[in-house]
Amino acid sequence: MGLPQIAISFKAKGTSAIKRSQKGVACLLFKRAEGEDLIKEYKSFSEIDSSVHSENELTALERCFNEGVRKIICVCVDDVANAENALKGVSFNWLGVCDEAFEGGFLKNYVANQRKKGNYVKAVVPYEYDFNDPAFVVPAKAMVKFAGDENTYTQAELVPSLVGMLCYLPLGESITYRRMADIVEYSAENDEDSEVDKGRIVLVRDSEGYKIGRGVNNLVSGAASDDMKKIRIMESMDTILTDIKASLEDGYIGKVKNDYDSKLLLCIAISGYFEGLGESVLDKSYENKVGISLEGQRGYLIAHGVDTQDMSEMEILKANTGSYVYLEGNIRFVDAMEDIVFGIEM
Repeated sequence: MGLPQIAISFKAKGTSAIKRSQKGVACLLFKRAEGEDLIKEYKSFSEIDSSVHSENELTALERCFNEGVRKIICVCVDDVANAENALKGVSFNWLGVCDEAFEGGFLKNYVANQRKKGNYVKAVVPYEYDFNDPAFVVPAKAMVKFAGDENTYTQAELVPSLVGMLCYLPLGESITYRRMADIVEYSAENDEDSEVDKGRIVLVRDSEGYKIGRGVNNLVSGAASDDMKKIRIMESMDTILTDIKASLEDGYIGKVKNDYDSKLLLCIAISGYFEGLGESVLDKSYENKVGISLEGQRGYLIAHGVDTQDMSEMEILKANTGSYVYLEGNIRFVDAMEDIVFGIEM
């Protein structure tokens, strides 16, 4: 049946997930005032042909590479209406929108459509639309100055650095308190705590410079858990969904018969993947596992005219469900240490 190989594939993906998470691909999207549309792929800043890029594009590319990103796909369009077409076929992990010309509705729909297709992309945008969406990271309105540059900029200039940082972030870690060494002045327009509560990234200052106040995405309300407001939790969820989807497509779908034993072996394989992720991603005190869904099986049978009222649970679990596989999982993510309450008695 091939399932032992699937189990090995799942386990390998779990144990390599943290290493792979540090090699994300960034896509930087620019609006050009004039000139031809351009799509270029670079693996280092030294590869860049400066003759085909504006000064702003070169600066953004350099800031993104400075954060350790493995590869950048640079997409430049002279008409924002061409953006979606230009992004077709481009594979990346994080999208950095480097110009305020791109309308929020388009971006929200684009990201949503990609995620529905199983491409779990996320985006950093330069303005404060109320996306209320965990797939977006939004820097708060602010004035920014960079080392060696006397000009003052808006929060939009933070986008390339944030994208590079998020692409290279190890799975299980947070960008909370990550330093932005090239920032020499920063002033948020509104109160820092309220901005974080609204799902926006702010910088805070200490004796060594500026760092990210808290690694939150733009999800504000409607979440089943506050954990989903954290970038690191959503990154872990997306990695798991991507890995499981890829393993199923490569070694299971269309290749394995859909009977009870095969479903059990698949559950064991996915549970092995969870084990391989390690305690930096999942709570080791919790039984992170996958099983056949009793309710899913029951629903299928009822929909196909089977009376399940007198069937035992085991009979339902073993029943034939055609080409459908109904699984359910229980996992608990472990967060990064961010809030420390330290009481000392004198």
